[in-house]
Amino acid sequence: MIQPIIAERLILRIFTHDDAQRVHELLTDGQIGQYLGMLPDPYLLEDAESWISMQKPHQENGIGFTFAITDKQNSQIIGTVSLAPLNPQHRHAELGYWLGTDYWCQGYATEATQAILAYGFTNLDLLRIYAHHLPQNQASRNILNKLGMQQEGVLRKHINHRGKQSDLIVCSILQHDWQENNYSSIKPITTDS
Repeated sequence: MIQPIIAERLILRIFTHDDAQRVHELLTDGQIGQYLGMLPDPYLLEDAESWISMQKPHQENGIGFTFAITDKQNSQIIGTVSLAPLNPQHRHAELGYWLGTDYWCQGYATEATQAILAYGFTNLDLLRIYAHHLPQNQASRNILNKLGMQQEGVLRKHINHRGKQSDLIVCSILQHDWQENNYSSIKPITTDS
């Protein structure tokens, strides 16, 4: 069983089917969709249920780990963070995350992504963690910079986002760089139960 990850203000835990309503509530906010490339529009409760049901087999087969970002004080889900797909042979995974708009600009995304990078580099022994973001998503660019990720390139006209072909910016950080730049001082704390 995958244990929760404890951060300063957050707990990252595995999703349950009971979380579908909350995920639906958060993702029906149109502002989030402007930055997520593959979000159905409109986003239905059935979409949330289907997405959550896909996470367990991914985790059991070791091809991805997706955590609900929850507020430590009230256990409320505020978003998600993931390392998926995970490639054990090549020791890399893609970082993904989103937060409900009420939680933007409060440091939660940085805290959650720092914790998941620590989990990936220490618990999963990954060599490389990468991320994509849309060019207009300055907030994600800032978060990835704080993590020590470096821009590697641009995938030109890579996805159809809201009816238009869009570029994706690719960033990454290597385990060595993460350790060398003292990002490794951020340790994931997993519960014992």
